[in-house]
Amino acid sequence: MPKHLTPILTINGSDSTSGAGIQADIRTISAMGGIAFSTITSITSQDSQGIHSIHDLPEDIVISQLKALLRDVRPKAVKVGMIRQANAIHDIRDEIVGCRHIVSAPGILSSRGEQLMTADAVSEYVRLLFPITNTLILKCSEAELLFGRSINTNAAMSETASRLLDMGPQAVFLRGGHCTEGLVTGLLAIAGSKESPRFFTSPNREGWQLHGVGGTLSAAIATRLAMGDSIPSALSSAHKYIRCQVVYSVSSTSHSLRRMELYNRFMEQVTTHCKESRDTSFYASLLNITPRYLAEITRYITGNSPKSLIADYLLKEMEADLLTSDKTIQEISIEYSFPSQASLAKFFKTHSGKSPSDFRTGKN
Repeated sequence: MPKHLTPILTINGSDSTSGAGIQADIRTISAMGGIAFSTITSITSQDSQGIHSIHDLPEDIVISQLKALLRDVRPKAVKVGMIRQANAIHDIRDEIVGCRHIVSAPGILSSRGEQLMTADAVSEYVRLLFPITNTLILKCSEAELLFGRSINTNAAMSETASRLLDMGPQAVFLRGGHCTEGLVTGLLAIAGSKESPRFFTSPNREGWQLHGVGGTLSAAIATRLAMGDSIPSALSSAHKYIRCQVVYSVSSTSHSLRRMELYNRFMEQVTTHCKESRDTSFYASLLNITPRYLAEITRYITGNSPKSLIADYLLKEMEADLLTSDKTIQEISIEYSFPSQASLAKFFKTHSGKSPSDFRTGKN
């Protein structure tokens, strides 16, 4: 193993489409600068239409994989995903309990809402793995299943996160909330923190509910924790990665590889620099291509100009700030590098049809 790479262990099921599961974990860990080691718990038969069948590996095979790895490797972090074998969870816990950073994303429900784990497996996961977890990542729909109650307000999300913290995790990221119309909401709560739980929102509801987003997010967080990030910093880095590589990326199935790569790199730069520049030439220079070629790429893939894509992304970010923060419009204009509040208001109304004030108050 190269000494300069950080070892990360993922314990998860296999996804034959590579959109989630062990394959997506390995891809994410590698992309973020770690080196991935894996223990496979289950093998799925699935395609773009969903999961057709699941074969759970015998418990002795799962534990044998894990023990063999841990004889040679001391992972800096462990990502624990779906474990359907209730009786295996005790032995898995005993093998990983000494790791400082354990990120758990049980995958109780699929992205389509199918229940993937039995009640017994969920119960053992909660009883044995939650207490040794550094960061727990759970969908609101999974928390609803655990507690038998709906989560449809920010207050309900906060209360649920508090109940999950009482089960032992050091931090909880509750995701996939739909408490505000048109937005998807996440909530980070950290045990013993003096700060209030932090809400995250995005207007891209469809993107954040894509197959594999939660698993990829948890693998990214585990990697960044292993590299020394705090939990909020790890979540921030993971969010950036997800936006670039999953939510706003395109697939090679319908586009040339060169154009796809440049488009995804362009959107990555937009997520990083949108608050400092809205100039197409700025992004073209970062990619070492001409503005004209960048325009050809974005029109080929999306039918839109780079300027339009930058404005659309910027608008979504500002909408989230207006709806979920107490920042003044003047503060937002400074943060997004507008020369004045009037300039921001003009941009916002041009692209949304409303003034920032009317959007914030819900006026038509």
